[in-house]
Amino acid sequence: MIIRSLLRNKIRTLITMLGAAVGIALFVLLTSISSGFKNQIQHIMNYYKIDIIVQSKGAATPFGSKITISDYNKISSMEEVEAVSSAVIGSINSPWNPYQLIIGLSSSSLFADRLGILKGRVFNENSREVIIGEKFAISTGFNVGNKLVLSNGDTFTIAGIYTTASSILNGAIALSIHDARRLLNRDDSVNLLFIRLKKANEQEKMAEKINSEFPHLYATRTGDFVGQIRIIKVTDTTSAIISMIALFASCLVIINTLLMSISERTKEIGILMAIGWSRLMIMKIVIIESLIICFIGGIIGTITGFLILWLINLANPEGLGWWISVSNYINIFLKSIMIALLLGIISSLYPAFVATKLMPAEALRYE
Repeated sequence: MIIRSLLRNKIRTLITMLGAAVGIALFVLLTSISSGFKNQIQHIMNYYKIDIIVQSKGAATPFGSKITISDYNKISSMEEVEAVSSAVIGSINSPWNPYQLIIGLSSSSLFADRLGILKGRVFNENSREVIIGEKFAISTGFNVGNKLVLSNGDTFTIAGIYTTASSILNGAIALSIHDARRLLNRDDSVNLLFIRLKKANEQEKMAEKINSEFPHLYATRTGDFVGQIRIIKVTDTTSAIISMIALFASCLVIINTLLMSISERTKEIGILMAIGWSRLMIMKIVIIESLIICFIGGIIGTITGFLILWLINLANPEGLGWWISVSNYINIFLKSIMIALLLGIISSLYPAFVATKLMPAEALRYE
């Protein structure tokens, strides 16, 4: 009977499923982009065994952080510190990408030592050399030994091609920290400090010490760093709001469809109640119909969301391609299906209530 009801008006049922699919697809897109970006950053921190990250206090993003060389030297000399690496990060307007990400590193830094060099070698700090990520090399066709013209006509030689598990790093250009500062007009400052401690279990204590001695800086444990980036907080909040609006709109579409279906079946419901069906059984029918619609819509929406992400990765749009990286497909799939089912239950409550309020005698007289 439930299937017959759904097939009674195939076009309406299909449109309702697509309405649910749109909300779920948007949820999958926003959640995947947000969580994928956070996972990339967290993976970088874990892979390079960084205990503490330092940026300037109040910086909305690492791009806007400024730490002086003087502070770098003072933190490096602290007795609890085993090693400190500084990094300059930012985007430049290059001939092939107006938002090309560059990372300035010391060739002996915590990062440079562990980059997976596929071809060539690590850059020489004094020879105007760079190394490029595998993703960047594939998209541009550059290879070891080629000349690379960056911002303001500065020419560099590609010393090597590296690979990591992070899409962000794979799409970047790594070069000497001095060259990066010049290209980004950073003078004598860097964006971030990455600290490896002699005793890894003293992360919280050391972070508090740095924050106390350097009130203009903000130190945090690696595990807490991603959650402290203000733009990620804003992105998460924005994603949640947009997803809620989309799901609310889907909910209204489903409610409208169920109410129309109940209106068309008023006499049928009256007959069922007259022959002994309880109000609970009528309610179950409405809820199950809603769950079927949302379950199928959820699968369609999830597949559509993943397909759009795959197309974005394939197209690698300027300024966005390095940001997009999807991980935990199974996690996101299960979460989206659970939300679709929850949407189905919520959407069915009012229509089910309306159906149970029908009086059998009145329903039988309904035309």
